Amino acid sequence: MNIGFVKAQSDNLSKVTVLMVTEFFSESEYFDLAETSGVKARRAEREDYGDAAVGYVELRREGQFCAVRGRVCPEHRVNSKAYAVSIMVDEENESIKSVTCEDCAASASGCKHAIAVLMWVHRRSEETEPTATVCFWKKARFAQVASNVRSLKAKDMRQSKVQTELPDNTTFFKTLLDKMKKRQFDSQIFRYYIKTDSNNMDVESFLRFASDTMTEDRCNLARNETQNQSESKLWNELRMLKIRDTEAMERGRRLEKDVKLTEELLKTNIQDCGLLLDSRFPIIGASPDGVGNDFVVEIKCPMTCKAKSRYIKENNQVANKFMAQIQLQMFMKKVKKGFFCVATHDFETSQSIKLICVEYDEDLVLDLIEKVMGFWKENIYSLIFNAATG
Repeated sequence: MNIGFVKAQSDNLSKVTVLMVTEFFSESEYFDLAETSGVKARRAEREDYGDAAVGYVELRREGQFCAVRGRVCPEHRVNSKAYAVSIMVDEENESIKSVTCEDCAASASGCKHAIAVLMWVHRRSEETEPTATVCFWKKARFAQVASNVRSLKAKDMRQSKVQTELPDNTTFFKTLLDKMKKRQFDSQIFRYYIKTDSNNMDVESFLRFASDTMTEDRCNLARNETQNQSESKLWNELRMLKIRDTEAMERGRRLEKDVKLTEELLKTNIQDCGLLLDSRFPIIGASPDGVGNDFVVEIKCPMTCKAKSRYIKENNQVANKFMAQIQLQMFMKKVKKGFFCVATHDFETSQSIKLICVEYDEDLVLDLIEKVMGFWKENIYSLIFNAATG
């Protein structure tokens, strides 16, 4: 263990969110070169590689910075020396300052070992809090293979005489559907196959089925039943595959009711709003933090002063990512105006809010919806379908 470092554990490891990872890769001049854009780099991101290759993780904190060091076992030479990777995290501003592999010849252009350790720390941040403290100062599983298997005899390579015969599973999916019919299992994919009783599995057929199923009454019912948003079980079910809540998002929920003193600035009542759906675009939903007769309200509560720049650009305009969010909210609510509210990092004491009025931009919204629908059809539907059908 290095001087000044302590063993990394589940209760002291620095948090690395998906937003921090995205921001780091988009801004880094090293991680957009050939070494990090090929198959090796994509494999390094995978859970089944990183979790087996990373070991002996340690950390040291100095002020707002946390240095995390880990060792990556070589994938094809498990007996060789492990690669040392260092990550510097700015915990106050929620950003990754650097990721460096100290032993790899390709480290100057951002190597796969650096990616593996960074994504390993990110996955630990996304995991549910364990009931007991887990220590990460231990040998990687890849390295354990090398120490446990000393030799292999020729006779051990012979095929076993016992042949296992797997049962015929050609009728499994049909049997599963029959059981779901009897139990009235509520799942969009299975409702599609049970109701249509068709072998047509293409994405367009599924979208037409979903649109027909999402009647106006059902959309209104979903909106009314989800007005409490995160406190509503239905709201969480309808927002499947959402990004896991970060500390900043949890703070935002705590402060939302207080920040809604925006009513005083707007001199009008702001009502709670559930999940807004539209049968024309069944994969899209919006959940503003508040609505009025002719406007929507979106509230952000950054934890640091620097984090405010993620929401509002230097020209006092809403950042592109959140402009898309509030524009979709206006589209789904069928209004022409939105108020984007950003509380200061010290809102608990200052009670200060930055409020920006946003006008509806139909060209922007229609272009965004076209891109979203195209991405979902090409990349998401197949994943959902394969998960449902096994």
